[in-house]
Parts: sequence; C-alpha cells; structure tokens
Amino acid sequence: MKIDLLSVESCWVEIDPGHNKKHIMIGCIYKHPSANVDEFTSILDEFLQELNMNRYEVYILGDMNIDLIKHHTHLQTGRYLDMIYSHNLLPVITKPTRITSHTATLIDHIYTNTVNRLISGVIAVDISDHLPIFCTVESSLRKQNGQLYFRDYSKFNPESYLQDISAVDWNLASGKCNNLHETTARTINTLKSIVNKHAPLKQVSRNKQKQLRKPWISKGMLKSIKTKHAMYKTHYLSNDPVKICEFKKYSNRLNHLKNINKKAYFCKKFDLCKNNLKATWKIIGNLIKRKTKGQTSPQRIVRNNKTFTSNEDIADQFNKHFVNVGPSLASRIEDSFENPTQYILSSPANSFVMSTVTETQVSNLFKTLDMNNHQLIYLII
Repeated sequence: MKIDLLSVESCWVEIDPGHNKKHIMIGCIYKHPSANVDEFTSILDEFLQELNMNRYEVYILGDMNIDLIKHHTHLQTGRYLDMIYSHNLLPVITKPTRITSHTATLIDHIYTNTVNRLISGVIAVDISDHLPIFCTVESSLRKQNGQLYFRDYSKFNPESYLQDISAVDWNLASGKCNNLHETTARTINTLKSIVNKHAPLKQVSRNKQKQLRKPWISKGMLKSIKTKHAMYKTHYLSNDPVKICEFKKYSNRLNHLKNINKKAYFCKKFDLCKNNLKATWKIIGNLIKRKTKGQTSPQRIVRNNKTFTSNEDIADQFNKHFVNVGPSLASRIEDSFENPTQYILSSPANSFVMSTVTETQVSNLFKTLDMNNHQLIYLII
C-alpha cells in the first residue's frame, strides 16, 4: 500500500495474528514540511476510508510535520485532526517531539483505534533533532528466537588445541562410513568437539549484541555515551545557554572520537584481508549495507511517456533501450567525411597474437583454483 502524493512517503505492513483475531495494519508516513496540509489531509482521508477501519487494529505513525499543539489556532491543523478523529483514531503522543532553544513542536505522531493495553510516550534522548516516540501493546504473536552466540577465546591455548587435533586417529574417526557424506560429517563433528572444548560457544547478552553491531565502540565510549544521554536531560533541556554549550561540546568530541575509532577499525579489517578479494568486498558490502537477498524486479517502468507493467513488456523495453544505446549515440554525432586511418601515423611494430592453449595449461590452472568457490567447482564438473 502507498499514498500517492508528492513529498509524502509511506510504508504499510499487514500482520495476521491468527486465533481469529483482527488483522493488524501498521503504517509509517513521512510528510515533507513543504507538502500541502489540506491536500495531505484529503488523500489520507480517502485512503483510510478505503482501508475499512473496522477490519483492522490500526497503528499509524511517522514524521507528519504538522504541529498538533497548534490545532486550536491553525485552521489546516484543526481540519487534519478532525479527520483523524472521524476515523475513530486517537493521537497517543501529546508532548513536544522536536525541541530547540526557542521552539517546541509536536510533529511526530502515533494514531490508533485501540487504546486499551497501550503504553506510549516520548524518550528524552538526542538520537536526532527529533525525540523518539514509542507505543507498546500486548500481543499474542509468537516471538522468534533471535539469540546470538559467540566463541569465547579468552582461555584458548593454541598449543593444546593443536595437540588435540594431532591426537585424533582419523582412520578410526572415519571408519565404517558408507559414503563420502558420512565421512565428511563425522570429520566435521570431530573437529567441532575439539573447537568447542577450547573455544566454547556462549550466549550473547543484550549489551554484547549491541557491541557486536558496532565493535569499534569501546567500554569507555559506552560510558561516555551514557554520560551524554544524561547531559541531554540535565543540560540541553535546561534552557541554560551555558549548559547547552557544554552539552554540544561534549557531544561533538564524542562523535569525533567515534569516527576516529570506526575508521581505525575498518582500516585494520581491510589490512587483514588485503590479499582476499572476497573478504574485502564483504566488508564493503557491510559498510554500504548492501542487500544481497530479497531484491525484486521493477513493478513498472515509463518509457516514451508510456507505462509498462507486465514482466514481458518491462523486459522488452529494457532490451530495446540497451540494444539501441549505440545507434542512438551515433545518430547524435555529426557525419564526418574524414578517413579515421589518417590519424594512424605508422604501422605497429609488433602484432597482438593469442597463443594456443594446451590441455596441460588448463589442468595446471584448475589445480590452483580456490576450492572454497563452490560455484566454480560445479562449473568445472
């Protein structure tokens, strides 16, 4: 679902909780400050009518850039709030969400038609120039196990580990196996048992999970971050210019230190895998948050003022575009009667020749291939 309005972005998710309960509809909306409030009100009103609110437990949230504090004095804001009420939706955020030294506005909203079992509020933390808003509700949805684990190398002894590896009787370990798969599985299990002995798996705590997401954040920096959050309440929100200045200086120094640590961390990572192209690209993918799964093809394209929606038409239009790139560029270049060979002053001294490839060369090349590249191995087979 989406709301078709320039300068407005939205994303909608429908959840089926099962147990014959109402479906849950969650919508997140961003309205640019320059977007017309009346136009936005009208289009959102039509959208909510089509949604048939009685079928859903609705939660609408986002940065609307409409200050609800002024609903008594600003005509457009009043009409917008009346529209929200007309759909049995209630705003659950009632305090300012963007505070500066001279303004306090309520421009981040949450609306719902279910206020029972609901807790909502504004968090006083300086993640951005907007204060985070939240609401929690009781739910019977099944929770997924997202627990992480890590290997504890704090007591790892390389010499003892290698001794245990050397002491394995591999003939006995892989004996009585009927095929290669059983042999491989038993070998892996034997190695895993030794690894678990010297570097056991441990469950990651919630604080450790946060640290693993940003490993360049040290324990000392975590303490500084907590100090900054405390200063946000005691200094930035105090309306005291001196305290506000102290908070900004502390925050800027902390951000500078985080950037230095992050740069040093990734420089070290790149240096460790400078001879491994695959690992290097993996780090780059993590940095740019590249998505390798879940990518979809375009649903529609517009070419020559015509819209194409079917997969066949979209593929055909892409093909026509790339096939005609060369001729299209050539048609824009003025005809020239000059002979291009006149720019070649002399013949090349040596010719470029491809030498014949022998079976021995191909065989030797295959022997040097990286056996971890399974796709290449399948291709060879």
